[in-house]
Amino acid sequence: MLVYIWYCNVRVHRILDKTLIIPSKYTLQTRFQAKENMRSFHFTKYSFLLITTVMVLQYCLIMFMSTGYLRKYEIIINYTMELCDFTHPILLIPIMMVSVPVWRRRFFVHLKFVPGVEKFVLKNNSEVAQSQTPKLETEEYFSQFKMAWG
Repeated sequence: MLVYIWYCNVRVHRILDKTLIIPSKYTLQTRFQAKENMRSFHFTKYSFLLITTVMVLQYCLIMFMSTGYLRKYEIIINYTMELCDFTHPILLIPIMMVSVPVWRRRFFVHLKFVPGVEKFVLKNNSEVAQSQTPKLETEEYFSQFKMAWG
């Protein structure tokens, strides 16, 4: 079910990005919902990657400790495992910031000197969001609202 919802949202988002918007086909509510769904899927993807990475790191550290391979670094490995346990919930806030394009540009633009970060930070916004100002979107929303209830 989640894969089907994801596919539909990606398809609608791509259609909205590549074509001119026909208000009768995709209303403002539909466009807004597609944008919000894509943001939530990006957040889910990033948080899943973070949690998976932290868990794999912890499992590797447990394997090193149980085999006695790095016995002289046992205290450092224990502290690293505790750090992984306590910091991954704290890292969810920056992950939320990464999943929203405006926040990503605002808070991570100073990291342009890191290779690959500039491409990630300055991803193009969808043409849907750039094509209209908030005032026009508000007027369009209320005109569609009046037509629906009129």
